[in-house]
Amino acid sequence: MTSMDYRNMMSNIKASESFKKETIEKMQEEAAGRMYEYVITPTQKKTKRWLMLPAGALALACVVWASVTLFPWAPHISPAGNSGFDYPMYNGLPMISLHGDTSPDSNDASPFVPIFSGSAQDITTAHPWKEGDILTTLPVFRNPAKYEWDEHGAVYTDGPSTEEMLRRGKDAALALGFTIQTETVYPPEFTKPSKMTGPTNYTVSLECKEGGIEVFPDGSITIQPATPIELPDKYAIKPSPVTREWAEARINYLIDRFSTLLDMENPVAYPWDFYQDGFHDYFYMVAEGKGDLSDQMLGFTYQNCIFYMDNTGNGEEGILTIYLYQADLSQKLGDYPVISTDQARAMLLSGKYYSDCPDAPVKDRIAGVELSYKKGEDHDMFVPFYRFLVDVESEHTPEGLKAYASYFVPAIPEEYYSSKPDWSRK
Repeated sequence: MTSMDYRNMMSNIKASESFKKETIEKMQEEAAGRMYEYVITPTQKKTKRWLMLPAGALALACVVWASVTLFPWAPHISPAGNSGFDYPMYNGLPMISLHGDTSPDSNDASPFVPIFSGSAQDITTAHPWKEGDILTTLPVFRNPAKYEWDEHGAVYTDGPSTEEMLRRGKDAALALGFTIQTETVYPPEFTKPSKMTGPTNYTVSLECKEGGIEVFPDGSITIQPATPIELPDKYAIKPSPVTREWAEARINYLIDRFSTLLDMENPVAYPWDFYQDGFHDYFYMVAEGKGDLSDQMLGFTYQNCIFYMDNTGNGEEGILTIYLYQADLSQKLGDYPVISTDQARAMLLSGKYYSDCPDAPVKDRIAGVELSYKKGEDHDMFVPFYRFLVDVESEHTPEGLKAYASYFVPAIPEEYYSSKPDWSRK
């Protein structure tokens, strides 16, 4: 990981530009002298790019499936196929659009940055789905908080009401014991009223005695304490070398301490091996483990939490920022058939994929595969994709590691696409 990774990660996170700038500068200043924990989040592009699964993000991460009690807007997953939307139908299901902004990493300006890891297995095993797991169907959802791009930037065309966003922020403050002092609703940064079909709010900001809370239409909440939240010495001071046992103990402590904020029935910690400047470290994503495999996959991608750690002095770490994400999965379009891994691999090798890597994948260099949902605020729908990791050459590969590129193949059969994807637009 390099300082470029810090900037890529911050571009995925919803927060004020001043906070992003300060955080990037702080990380760059201290990167040479100490280790940061990074989260590989499921989110993506710009993100949340958020985050291509593992492309490094700082701090220890937790993916949460918060309940309606804590976050009233939250996933509730609607029961059956919803034909109330104006989509063409095929075989009783709304057809899916994959071209344009609905494709992963659809921002052509995003440069290719490889993923560095000891092995592809270090990446693909940190996920509910494992190669060999069989799923015949997976649900697809309409994204109710989508934004579009115009010459001015991103414009949300729909989303929750101001009242809902205020309630989310207040619930988070209550869970953390924060005292709210002021409430501010900001209009969209770039809004043309003629394009807005939903609420016109862009951000709700709560200034608290203990710090600040920002709520965004896509379900993200950024919590920035006025001073880093302290941890007990045994979790604030990293051992040298860092052991998996210590890392597991710390993530379990955070799950217990912030259980009201996370509000999960069966939290599961997914581990990743992390490499930085020749050091080996561990970090975890925590997700709701209840339900069947498809439920766990949805929780893994669309409900998550990242704890950003910072040096508080004397070699100790504390929590600098808490980032929560919880997508609205209330608009289910239906359960769609899923192609097999072999079918997806054949599509990959025939050029039917999306990737930010300019090189075509080589069959003998395919190192791993996972089946996952993709997050994207500019996507019309939340659709599952196969993600293939391919071994690539990079002059920046750290010693002892390998460089990988991600290639995404839609997991839904082609006959369900509403139009032929432009596979040339990678």
